[in-house]
Amino acid sequence: MQITTRLPESDPHLDAALTRDGWKRVRDPGTLAAIMLASLPFRAANAAATIAVASLFAPLDPTHYGFSQGSFALLVSLPALAGVAGLLVLHECLHLVCIPRFLRSEKTYAGITWVGGFVATGEVLGRNRFIAVSIAPFLVISLGLPFVLGSIGWLHPFSIALVLLNALASSVASLTAVLALSQVPADACIVSSGMTTYWRQGSSA
Repeated sequence: MQITTRLPESDPHLDAALTRDGWKRVRDPGTLAAIMLASLPFRAANAAATIAVASLFAPLDPTHYGFSQGSFALLVSLPALAGVAGLLVLHECLHLVCIPRFLRSEKTYAGITWVGGFVATGEVLGRNRFIAVSIAPFLVISLGLPFVLGSIGWLHPFSIALVLLNALASSVASLTAVLALSQVPADACIVSSGMTTYWRQGSSA
């Protein structure tokens, strides 16, 4: 695994080789800006799902988050910053642990850029494994964690804010998973070249 501060870029030579070997490109919005725009409905859906789970155990009071009588006040504290930093690390670790042998992989990258943290891999993955890598942080942190915390009475406004933040941050990954689910056969494999994703049926992962 490599640590980097730059998003992996597509390799034209690898792209040409993959196409020549019968790999098909997963259709996506294209540019990073277009991907971010296309992920907005998933951001709303993720947030709604997290709020629905949290609401089973604790009422969501807007005043806990700085909203009061038409005004908004944001209080930043060291514990809050530490919580966000911990959330970022946990989020990326959940991506990583779903990648087989990620510690020994020379094609797996983790890092942080101006758009946030990221994990990327050039390893060949089965479609279902690829989807698991994409959505694991959302399922575990934004759906599973509030349910567990709520069940034991530990779901508080700050923890709700963190799991909701994670849900919002998982929108691009959710879009990626849906694109793979809708375009790639269940028994196919997937490989990425930078931000470009390819699939081929019958490849070994």
